[in-house]
This record gives sequence, C-alpha cells and structure tokens, in this order.
Amino acid sequence: MDEDINKKLFYISATSRLTGKPLSVLDISPSGTGKSFCMSSILELIPPDEADINSRLTPKTLYYKDEKDIQGKVLSIEELVGIEEALESIRMIVSAEMLSTSGIEKDPRTGMM
Repeated sequence: MDEDINKKLFYISATSRLTGKPLSVLDISPSGTGKSFCMSSILELIPPDEADINSRLTPKTLYYKDEKDIQGKVLSIEELVGIEEALESIRMIVSAEMLSTSGIEKDPRTGMM
C-alpha cells in the first residue's frame, strides 16, 4: 500500500513541474523499500528532456546550471549523500524559487576589487 501512495505522490510531484508552484518530495527510507524502482517508474512517464536525473550533486552544481536547464523539470537525485552536498542550493530553489550568487573579482591591472 505504501508503494501505491508513494507512486501517486511522486507522480503528482513530477507533474506539478508544469504549474507555477511545483512540489518537492524527499523520500528517506531504508534500502530495499522500492524507492528507486518507484521513482524510475514515474520517470518513464516523463519526457526525457523534462527530467534532470542525477546520482548526486556537488555543492555548486545548481549554481552553474542555466535557469532554463532546470526550470519546469523534475530534479531527481538518487542518493542521500548526493542531496546532502547540494542541500543549500536545493533549499534555496524550493523556498525562494530562485538561486543566485554574486562575487567580487580583483582587477589584475589595478589590484582593486
């Protein structure tokens, strides 16, 4: 029964990418409970160009992706470790619905920032 509920939840979340307010799902459960099978079943229903499937993400991966490369797509991260490393950027996308960064560079000629 839980597997049916999870499939429905994953499907609703995946299709919510087409709305202005996409949903997020984090499934943390023991190994061997069918998470990967359930998610791969749902991803088969999504056009390949509308899913960004990853085993893990580095902390800065999402900062370097162009907005159009992730907007309206299902972001799937297989491993918990892969989520932990990128948690800050994932949280910003979910809560603020945007991700931005800025920096300062030193002018090599003047040494000024």
